[in-house]
Order: sequence, then C-alpha cells, then structure tokens
Amino acid sequence: MTWQQQPPSYDPRAQFQPGGWSPPPPPRRRGKVWVVVAAIVAVVAAASVSVVLLTRKDEAPTATQPTEQSKPDFKPWTTKGEKDSKDNALRILNSDKDLIIVTARDVTAIGREDGEVKWFTKAPDIEAAEGAFCGAGNTPSSDNKLALTLGLVENKSKPISANCGIVTVIDLKTGELGWSTTVAYAQGAISEKTRGMPVEIVDDVVVATWDFNVFGLDLATGDSKWHVKLKSDPNGKPNCPVNGMLPAGPDSVVVKTTCIQPNGDALFSVAELTAKGTIGRSANITDADAGAPISSMKLLAGSPVVLNVTPKPGPDERMSIVTLDDDWKVQSVIHDERGDAKADYVLATVPIGFATTPVGAYQEQSRSLVSGNTMVSLTAPNKGKPNRIVATDLKTGKDLWATEEPALLFMQVLAIEGDKVYALQSALENTKDFDQSVVELDLKDGKVKDKKTTEVISPNDGPPTITFYGFTFKDGRAYGVHFQNSDTQWLAYSVG
Repeated sequence: MTWQQQPPSYDPRAQFQPGGWSPPPPPRRRGKVWVVVAAIVAVVAAASVSVVLLTRKDEAPTATQPTEQSKPDFKPWTTKGEKDSKDNALRILNSDKDLIIVTARDVTAIGREDGEVKWFTKAPDIEAAEGAFCGAGNTPSSDNKLALTLGLVENKSKPISANCGIVTVIDLKTGELGWSTTVAYAQGAISEKTRGMPVEIVDDVVVATWDFNVFGLDLATGDSKWHVKLKSDPNGKPNCPVNGMLPAGPDSVVVKTTCIQPNGDALFSVAELTAKGTIGRSANITDADAGAPISSMKLLAGSPVVLNVTPKPGPDERMSIVTLDDDWKVQSVIHDERGDAKADYVLATVPIGFATTPVGAYQEQSRSLVSGNTMVSLTAPNKGKPNRIVATDLKTGKDLWATEEPALLFMQVLAIEGDKVYALQSALENTKDFDQSVVELDLKDGKVKDKKTTEVISPNDGPPTITFYGFTFKDGRAYGVHFQNSDTQWLAYSVG
C-alpha cells in the first residue's frame, strides 16, 4: 500500500459542496429521573430515565478475601434507559466514576457506584433533520473528552442507517457536546454515502476517518491539522476505505482498510499513523498469510496488531488469527480447529453484543483481550455445554492453558491486570440460574483464584439475555449493557 498525504493547511470543508451538514446545535436535554425502590416512587432532577433497583443475592467469594478494589457495602444495581433510547449500543466505556453508554441516538452517563443516571444527551438534529452517531472512540482523553462521529438518519428501521460526515467531541463530565467539524467533501468518498466512521483520540489529536480519508483534528478546537488519503497504487486514485481503527501506542493508531482494485478485487491492509500525521509501519495481508482466500478482516488488537480473518465460502472455511511482530511482519497464524465453527472449542472472536448489527463501519469492541504477546479469549458458548477461557501465545500461536468449569459459561474477558485475568461468567442454564460472576484467574496457568457472584434479574423478572450484553470492568466489578435493542430501552447492571 502507498499513502498520499495532504499538506497541513488543507481544509476539506472548503471543497464540500452545498447541501452538506452545518455544525450541529447544542444537545436537547431532559429534566427528571424516576427512581423506583421497593414500590416507592420519587422525582429526582436529572435526565428522564427509569432506574429500577431489584433485589439480589450477594454471595461471599468462593476463594480467599475480596480484592482491594472491592467495597463490602456496595449494592448491585440495575438501570433502565430513557424511554426513547431503543437503539443499538455502539460503545461502552468507563470515565472517572461513571459508566458511559453510547447508542446510535444518544449518550448516557451512569454512576458506577449506585447506577443513577448523571446526564443524558441526544444526538443533535442536523439542519432540522434527525442525526445519529456513526461511531465513538475506544478511550477518552486525559481531560475526559470522547470523540464521536455523526450523520444524517436516512433509514429509521432497526438498525437505523445514517449518512456520515461530521466529527464532534463530548465532555464526559457534563454531557455537553463541544465543537463539530464537517469532514465530508466532494470527491472524498468512493461511494456516494459513507456508513460509519471510526474515530480515536491520540495525544491532543482526534484521528477520524471518512471513507479513504484520515483526518487529524485539534482536540481543543476541531481545526484541521493534517489529512491523509489512502490508496494502493501510487499512480492511482484513493481507493482504500477505512473500516477499523485502534490505538497502536501512546501517539499512534493502526487503521484497517479494504482497497477496492480496478478489477474489483479487494486488497486487505493495515497501516500506522502518528498523531502528527506521519506514516509509520504498513502491511498487506494476503490469502497466503491467512491460509485461505480472505472475505473480510477485523482488528482484535492494535499493539501488537492482531487480525481476525474470515475466509470466502469454499472447502476450507476456518477463520484465521494473524499476528504481526514489531516490524509488522507476520509473526504467527492460527488456522486450525480453533477456527472451525463446527469444532467443540472454536474460539469466539465475535465482538461484544453477539447479534449486534452496527450502524456503520466503526471499530467494535472485542470479547478477547491482548496483553503483550498473550491473547485471552473464549470458546463459543453456544455448544450446549461449558465453554473455555483460553490463553494463547501470539508468538507461536500455541495455547498456554484452557480453563472450564462445570455448568458455567465464560462470556467475556473483562481485563488483564498484571498476572491476573478477570472474566464474566454466567450459568449454562441461565433460565433457571440467574447468577453471574466476576472470575479472577491466574494469567500464568488459568487457575481460578477468586469469584464474586450476583443474582441478576431483569425488570420482567427473568434473566437478561446475556449474549446481547457487553461488559466493562472497573473497581473490581463488571458492568453490563444491552447492546441490541429494538423494542425496549437498554438495560445496564453491575456484577460483583
């Protein structure tokens, strides 16, 4: 792949033709929260969100003492979203003392200690038309700003469809939207419309993508600092839309692209861009690298670069996991029974919210985590029996250990901290057993060291459909959010 870089003075908005987006207005805010506790209803000034606190069973850890992060007086909570918040979740993350939930139509902050909603911000209208979020960063800035992308809603059926072209930031302390910048411009996309826009904050720069364009915007003002166009032929036109991006280090990102060649073939590539807009390492991933003809590819990690490759239909439909070394040469390839969907212990590389259909091509959060050269993953939990949590050496591609427990399922790797792994666990028969647990394992051998269990009951008096949930981890606890919504508000709850 080759890369064409524009001078820092380039302003894409100068080329944007009439009929585009004007900067979005401030978000519309609501004014009340209804809190229901043991059938007592009280009005509290905040956002219009129902917070339902349900009775649960808090069990003592099955191993030794609780971790230092846990608090003995913590009471698990369940929170239901604002009545109109019925769209798929795009991103969940922790900021300060809050759990942040970004859906296609709004952003909500919940206090992790008590589950109470602190603020609720709707996606702004754009030129009197409905707007939707097209993506959200994985991590906030040091001053608690989160980068978001926006577009015009064109199809309101679930999941909603938006034509994207705006970058903005939100203050995670207050819920106020900040500056907005339109990056869409004439001849800036291969197709007429762009569905979804990956975005990340690196240092003091918002790195945003729009089709084959990558923009560096000043975090404080939204002003353009640099602009890079992606193409596979140095003498050709830009032809490499970005469909994934993750932080690669403290001052760079890795972008994943699919280059559409003149003959219609696809070239799958990754490249590193620094906060200054300079081009670092790059690599093309070939069919030979993956061990099978490539149909699609997604990023599992940015440092080291780990890619999940889906093959084209054919005699060998095993997925591959490709890891690059520090020089971005292929270090290892997993292409065996661990990628066979028919195998008993196939690795589950789907993103959180198993059945979530994204609003666009933004980077989804993974259920696997990477620390150094170790990847901790799950095997598929839908085989009718206990699954496994597995640690893999990415240098060799060999598994280091695998752990399973009778009648239990591992649903997400929550965190890797030092020599400890934390995972979310559920009962195999969760229609009868509503318990969920935060499990602590030893990173060296996979042995279970501690477990904190909570009985989780949804407002309909049954268990939540856990396959539709994604989880974050903080304070020694897990926080689950319903990722696929179509008829009801999202549900969030704590475990541990």
